[in-house]
Amino acid sequence: MMQPEDHAARLQIEMNLHENLFVDAGAGTGKTTALVGRIFVLVTHPDPDIRVPLNRIAAITFSEKAAAELKDRMRARLESADGDRRMFAQAALAALDEAAIETLHAFALRLLRATPLLAGLPPGFSIADDVESGFELSRRWRRLFARLLGHDRVDIALHLGLNIPGLEKIHARLAANWDRFSEPFTVEPTPTTAEVMADLSTRTNGIESILRTFRPKPDDKLSPKLQDLRRDVESLDVGNDYRFFPALSALALRKGFKVGAKPSWPNGGLEEARAAGASVPEAAASWLAKFKNAAFSSLIETLRQEVIDAVEDRRASGRLEFLDLLVFARDLLRDSWEARDAARRKFHRIFVDEFQDTDPLQIDLVSLLARLHPEAAETPWRNAPIAPGRAFFVGDPKQSIYRFRRADLEVFNAVRDEVVGASIQLTTNFRSRPEILGWINGYFGELFAAPGQARFSPLRPGRTVESPAVDAI
Repeated sequence: MMQPEDHAARLQIEMNLHENLFVDAGAGTGKTTALVGRIFVLVTHPDPDIRVPLNRIAAITFSEKAAAELKDRMRARLESADGDRRMFAQAALAALDEAAIETLHAFALRLLRATPLLAGLPPGFSIADDVESGFELSRRWRRLFARLLGHDRVDIALHLGLNIPGLEKIHARLAANWDRFSEPFTVEPTPTTAEVMADLSTRTNGIESILRTFRPKPDDKLSPKLQDLRRDVESLDVGNDYRFFPALSALALRKGFKVGAKPSWPNGGLEEARAAGASVPEAAASWLAKFKNAAFSSLIETLRQEVIDAVEDRRASGRLEFLDLLVFARDLLRDSWEARDAARRKFHRIFVDEFQDTDPLQIDLVSLLARLHPEAAETPWRNAPIAPGRAFFVGDPKQSIYRFRRADLEVFNAVRDEVVGASIQLTTNFRSRPEILGWINGYFGELFAAPGQARFSPLRPGRTVESPAVDAI
């Protein structure tokens, strides 16, 4: 059997054990096999200075199904060991069931279980599933909305176009990303209706002054529009929000101040009148924007604070959600030298599978466990070099489909290009026929050439097929 074109890259994965590697592996190229092969070589290596016990390795993947498959593949590879490696393979098999071959959330849970008190958690803390978390979010929203009813900022926001389902969606989005909103939002000051009326009245008084000064002819088409503006401003009901804001919104939409003709303004002043007329709806729109910013910023800060309070309630009660696991584990490793040192001594090698699909918090965890200078915990992961050989990443950016779960292609690229510095590419596909790969390369090569897309590498056939491409139709 001929060796695949990327044979040298596959050898590098299993031989360069003292280097950090980032493997960019296309679909069907055997990236899981490559990851398992590297772990196998490490845990069964005859040289004790190179060999790493399986219980000193963490292999993190995206889903529970992928984790189970990874563990099964590892078991099969260990059971097939012979010769000098068999004894070490047997030891690894004995440790396999308890090995940290698991999802990112399971790994974060493992870290927190080791030192819960250092993380500010009760020792018996538990994890709510997605259904329970969703139910709790709905309950919190109903309680919060009942508290907000009658709040003046809510009334203003509703008058200005925010609907209740929209507000609930904002609350849910904040809850799903609470770690990114730990700092309070700036709440803009609310204008007073007196300020609005003073400004608009000054403008309409200016219009009246222009009309008295330049005295346009009775047939002028601009003058009636200017007079209507004055009446609209004077009729604004500052004591009734239900009338004030719709009327102010209508005023902001007023147009048509380019009418009029110079013959109707024999004394001049036409351009001044046009500009003065247009300034009134412009000012109304500006005041509306200030009301909106004040109302929305206050409401969003109220929602944000409720979300953060709920996080602290979950920490105190020990009933955590999945995002809590990741954030608390990251904070534990960052803030506690004791916990960070214990975890680093526990896990000598970190393997990350399906790196394109996981939460950006994952690289925080990996960096804190694998960085060359562990004492510099506050250094951002982009600026923290990884100790040689401690980390292995594998993924395919073209298969990144979980942006709704915070997967970030930019993080994938930054780890590859800035942290590791280079990547190994697996391009031999063992899954599909050459005819299919030829079509895929031609079609998707053009699609992925667009700006912002993942880097595309053509897939090479790893098998030849004698049978026809289509057996029957």
